[in-house]
Amino acid sequence: MLYSIFLYQTKTGLLLWRKTFETGLESKSELFSSFFSAIQNFVKELVIDETNSKGLQAIDMGNFVVNITQLPNLEIDIVAIADKDDAKPIRKFLPKVIKILNGHKELFNFAHWDGNQSLFNVLDVEILQLLQTHKKLTGSGKSLADGRKEVLGQIIDAMPEVEQDKIEYYMNEVKYLEDRMKKEVSIYRKLEIIDSIEQVYQKLKNKNALEEIHRRRRKLSSELRDLKTRLNFYLIETKKNISTAVENAKNKAVYDIDFKNAYMSFYSFASKLKLLGQKDLSEEYQHYAKTLIEKPKDFEDEFSAMISKILHLNDDIESYIPQNIP
Repeated sequence: MLYSIFLYQTKTGLLLWRKTFETGLESKSELFSSFFSAIQNFVKELVIDETNSKGLQAIDMGNFVVNITQLPNLEIDIVAIADKDDAKPIRKFLPKVIKILNGHKELFNFAHWDGNQSLFNVLDVEILQLLQTHKKLTGSGKSLADGRKEVLGQIIDAMPEVEQDKIEYYMNEVKYLEDRMKKEVSIYRKLEIIDSIEQVYQKLKNKNALEEIHRRRRKLSSELRDLKTRLNFYLIETKKNISTAVENAKNKAVYDIDFKNAYMSFYSFASKLKLLGQKDLSEEYQHYAKTLIEKPKDFEDEFSAMISKILHLNDDIESYIPQNIP
């Protein structure tokens, strides 16, 4: 089975595009982001290592294999991760991927590239369609998720030993990142910091610390799922309470309706938006919640518009995730 493909800029090792094909793995992106990060960092070192020979390289990772194909004309490298048993189908698949990439040469004009990875999303459809014609690579595999620990162990063992004078530098970097973690509120930002800490421990080849990092990531990922569930509940409850209050108010003006029941649910919704990294939006909606019960006189003319805005808030919690979150 083919699990994932990466495209790198050869000179810099920058990740340009990545696609994961294992069912369910992308939905666990918070949990497996560091796993891909470890692979990306390892491959980056190989990609920009001028001592590597050109052409296809196969790196044995236990039950898995990492193939690296250099495309000098596009100044990129293709990295494919697959089951070790599928080496032959991969060799048939990759030339067709190369043909697709050569059909989009304009994407790889790095002289004018601003670092925006979304430009490469145009490759998604064609490569996915191509994969569907290679049934052998879409079948059930050993599961890259289940083999995560095995692959990471192989990667760490293959990394060069850290020079003694760099160990203190890396440990100070961990301390700095841990201090940032303590001050951070957003769970998404915490997951980003965890990724950075893990990258340092990968360089230090500290497997015990990496296991602890994985435990912390699982905990944060669980907290994030719980947060989204709670946000969804509070928002639905808010709209229900507002609608019920309006229905029971008969001919009262909106400003004169009692919205106490909506206050608690909406205030809870607003305050928890901080945990998504939406500090400004959280404060704005907390102000709305207080206005539901305080009803300042100078806000009477705007009160109806505020109620309408709350009722029309997007029910999709994913829409409240900041755009700069990867």
